[in-house]
Amino acid sequence: SSDDDKLRQIQSVRALQARHPERSEQMLTDLKAAAVENRNVFAALMGAAPFASLGQMSGALYSVGGKYRRNM
Repeated sequence: SSDDDKLRQIQSVRALQARHPERSEQMLTDLKAAAVENRNVFAALMGAAPFASLGQMSGALYSVGGKYRRNM
């Protein structure tokens, strides 16, 4: 992709993060709780998707469960 494409994508993610910061935080908290409580994480991910970026959702899951590493 071109530099312009990359810049547009970065701006799009930042705009998403700035649009609903309080709602985003709540949805990420709910996502973490779903993971810790062994509930349906997919449903929590779908609820968070309109308000948080993939990086934010991944970070939330990493913070409660660690990073998956496949055994070689």
